[in-house]
Amino acid sequence: MITLQEIEQTYHFKYPTLYYQLWEDGMLDIRWQEGWWKNIFPELKKNPPLLLFRDQFMALDDAEEIVNLIEDYKSQRGIKAEYLLVPFASECAGDVCFFYNREKPEQPPVIVKDWYDFDSAEIIADNLQNFIFYGMLSMVHSIYTKAPICLGDFYENIANLFRTHRPYLTEEQAEVIEKIYSRKLTAYKAIQVKKDNLLTALIHYQDYTALLSDEEFEELMKEYNPILVSEEERHFFLLE
Repeated sequence: MITLQEIEQTYHFKYPTLYYQLWEDGMLDIRWQEGWWKNIFPELKKNPPLLLFRDQFMALDDAEEIVNLIEDYKSQRGIKAEYLLVPFASECAGDVCFFYNREKPEQPPVIVKDWYDFDSAEIIADNLQNFIFYGMLSMVHSIYTKAPICLGDFYENIANLFRTHRPYLTEEQAEVIEKIYSRKLTAYKAIQVKKDNLLTALIHYQDYTALLSDEEFEELMKEYNPILVSEEERHFFLLE
């Protein structure tokens, strides 16, 4: 059986310490199987593992599957050969989240998301901790009919999510999340001007109900999830 350490040795890659902590704490254990929504999800949401309520978010906790995805992306998806992208989670519509060292192995890897429908990938967080913050905010900013976070009691779900994710946030991030999670759902007007930045895929073009507005979401991302590369560099994982 392949281990995370073997992945590190094979690909000359270093997982962030926080990832090992999540692994050891059982935060990556989604236990996806037949009948999951009916039999597993109701129990998991009492103590949510990593970003449980994101749409079809599933942390990859099988090292052999991780290696297979690394090789598949090289041969089938067409990620440029010079980029080592180590997958750690999948989402709906075929999107995959990766670690990327950005040629600076002494620093924690940044988080890259492959936007499957765009045939490109983008840095969406400067580290794993910021990615968790980003995910926890996006779940209460982009809420659609039958969203996982609305299955059952919405406020109970987000309270449980905050409780299990609090240890992995900075003090400032936790204060922001706690403040926003204590709000009432509010109706907002849509932004009328379409933007090209892929991070604004969450911006609404129709009126919506959420715990925070598009403008506030963007401002919080700039303040608490700063991506310290140029706008052009954020979109440089173009596929061959």
